[in-house]
Amino acid sequence: MSGLSYHLRLKALNLESLELRRLCADLLLAYKILFGLLCVNSDKFFTPRNKSQLCGHAYMLHKPRCFSSNRRNFFSVRIVSMWNSLPAETTDFSGLDKFNNSCLQYVLVEILPSEF
Repeated sequence: MSGLSYHLRLKALNLESLELRRLCADLLLAYKILFGLLCVNSDKFFTPRNKSQLCGHAYMLHKPRCFSSNRRNFFSVRIVSMWNSLPAETTDFSGLDKFNNSCLQYVLVEILPSEF
């Protein structure tokens, strides 16, 4: 195993990359915050997008403008683009487990092939 590259080791162990696992964890955290599963005020993190310009799923978020690179890396800013890109027709927002499964399918199908 020591002679294999990172991606070959992941494939041999049937694991996803650290970047992919972080992305899934971030999406789950965003779901928990938005749907009140954590004792956190979601208004402190996210602003819902104006309904009149809604194109996509019902839980689209407004992405704030950031002028510093530090602010761009905050959780509440970096996750918005990925959250908004979730497809409405395949993402199930009805429960945490259903959301997790639909997110994993989306990330594995849409994101993972372009990673390699």
